[in-house]
Amino acid sequence: MSYQLYRNTTLGHTLQESLDELVQYNQLTPALALKILLQFDRSMNNALANKVKSRLTFKAGKLHTYRFCDNVWTFLLNDVEFREVHEVARVDKGDLDLDHREPIFELDLGSKIRSKMAKTASDYIEAF
Repeated sequence: MSYQLYRNTTLGHTLQESLDELVQYNQLTPALALKILLQFDRSMNNALANKVKSRLTFKAGKLHTYRFCDNVWTFLLNDVEFREVHEVARVDKGDLDLDHREPIFELDLGSKIRSKMAKTASDYIEAF
């Protein structure tokens, strides 16, 4: 199962808009557009799981809620501090999803961190 989480990134939105336009002008079938999106999901998950070497640590002030559904742990955190070697990002609220393989973060990190992460993700996508 590949998460569709990365469709909500700038790269994912741009891909969806491009595919919608191609389908609208009958240059692509809806079935092929769906296959492309599914491949995007697999590629993003694979690239971020296997090719990214940077590590991120975090410390939460409070665990607001947690749940386990469909073999995925979800933690809602408040007052979270994220560290990547020398950079620190603070967020008021965060959503951390964990399945049996790898952590997947869903956070509002602010535009500076978000754009840096999007650039990193797009660099790895270009490798495919």
